[in-house]
Amino acid sequence: MGKYDNLLEETKSRAAAYISTAKLYIPKMYNALMDENENISPEDARDRIEKDCVGIWSKRTILYALPDEAKNREKQKWADQVKRSAILLQFLQHQNLELQQS
Repeated sequence: MGKYDNLLEETKSRAAAYISTAKLYIPKMYNALMDENENISPEDARDRIEKDCVGIWSKRTILYALPDEAKNREKQKWADQVKRSAILLQFLQHQNLELQQS
């Protein structure tokens, strides 16, 4: 195994540890906020965690690690639709290219 492969493996293990720490701590932080303040909404708790932890983890990692109840379902549905549309568009472009080459 070469130097690059060693660095790649080290990077992968650190990235996995990075995400796993988010998956460990963010739900605990969310539950602590919910327990400490009965008037806080899931959206407010999510916003607070995002604001406080953005220097530690990326926003995407934070959202990934949040409990489902704290996630914005409408945004998730919209993102899924955009993703499906992009995949469909890419497929259609590929089909069109194949037809043009025939």
